[in-house]
Amino acid sequence: MKGVPKIIFDPADFAADTGAAAWSRMFQFLHRARPLDVPGRSFASFVNSYIIDGLILGQGFFGLQTMTFDETKDQVLGGEKYLVAWVLGRGRMNILHDGEMLDVGPGEYCLIDQSRTSYALLTDCDVLSMIIPHSAIGYDPT
Repeated sequence: MKGVPKIIFDPADFAADTGAAAWSRMFQFLHRARPLDVPGRSFASFVNSYIIDGLILGQGFFGLQTMTFDETKDQVLGGEKYLVAWVLGRGRMNILHDGEMLDVGPGEYCLIDQSRTSYALLTDCDVLSMIIPHSAIGYDPT
């Protein structure tokens, strides 16, 4: 019996000076993740997710970073667009999504549609996530 495919990222698996770059590369299929370099603060983010029929379900910790997606410039894996649902356990997310400002705190959730431009600043967030391909649910934002 095969197990459910997983995505795991643990910065301990990388040299201290390569973890942030590896994190950015891992997420490039979905959005541009850029850890912020703060003097005296080391990179800290991890993710543990399962992939089920194109859906990605997971939990993670996002250290101080930005995540951006510009629908006019960024191309995601196979040209697919996604809905990204985040439920915040702790931390703070400030998100500009299609011109609307969202300030997401503990216990709150947000839904990001990648057929629209978004910019996010994440500050030490424990997150549950669901990443849903538009095609999986027949969603057409046009």
